[in-house]
Amino acid sequence: PPAVLAAGGDGQGGADAGRRGSKDAALDPGDDSDEALMYAVLRDLNDKEEQLRAMEAQMVTILKNVNDSGGARHATAVISGRILAVARRKASLLHDVEERTESLRTAHARREEIVPSIVSGKASAPEELGGIRRFLEKYTHGPGHPADENKSHFAKFAQSFKLPKQHEALARLKALADEVGEFWADTCLAEAEKGHGHAVLRRLFDVALGTGVDQDHPKLVRAIRILNDRLAERVLKEAQERQKKDAFQEEMGKMPRVGAASEMGDKIEQDVFAAVKEGVPENDPRLQQAMEICKALRQKDGERKRLEGRQKRLEAQAASAKT
Repeated sequence: PPAVLAAGGDGQGGADAGRRGSKDAALDPGDDSDEALMYAVLRDLNDKEEQLRAMEAQMVTILKNVNDSGGARHATAVISGRILAVARRKASLLHDVEERTESLRTAHARREEIVPSIVSGKASAPEELGGIRRFLEKYTHGPGHPADENKSHFAKFAQSFKLPKQHEALARLKALADEVGEFWADTCLAEAEKGHGHAVLRRLFDVALGTGVDQDHPKLVRAIRILNDRLAERVLKEAQERQKKDAFQEEMGKMPRVGAASEMGDKIEQDVFAAVKEGVPENDPRLQQAMEICKALRQKDGERKRLEGRQKRLEAQAASAKT
């Protein structure tokens, strides 16, 4: 009977499932040991693909023998088919999770060569570093536990259930993703402190977020603050320099041409808009101060335009009086 798999096979997972069989029999419908084995497989949190593939192979053999003996419609054959379907589905899920974990580990091992290529813009991050959170959601059963799901439409259940939330394979991937994500959060902060701009930091941020790091991770928030501070300070400094240049020309008795101050004001406004687009808050005090300088330069240009117009009228009047 299928229950012999609990004590047989090459994998320890089958033995673990068998040892839990009597316990699950009390928790799950029916007292049949074969059905208990199916629930044990669903509840196992430590099994691996290799172990379930061994169970799958033995179940295929058992079913063949049952069918050859004319017992295809026997209850034992039915439950054996269910055990096979559950083992096969779970083995497939574990295959994907274990493969994803290994590919992430391989990519992380190359981190020292990946970082410079991303910073320089010569290459994109490997696909293996992205979509970790979505992958975990895709392979985690919820809400509840797969063993507790309604199985009245068993074929549909056997094709749709996922791994228990507490499964060791998911925990390993999550732990590795946390380690990888922390590295990229550190990298974002380090590169921000080196003086790199928004374009570089945006690429690094995307990698960190792809590994599952939250946008409000303290190191990412700090990196953004460093970047925004630097950009806002640059915008204000350049605005102040333009205003000083205009005032210096006026103090030296060389009246700036009409329109020059407005042009400088336009450049300041463009810098402010670009900074906001890059992520600096619009209400940042330094940007607001830069806009005040922009307004002052435009106002100064308006005064000069009026003075120039008045001067032209006076000259025209003087010329008219002479004639």
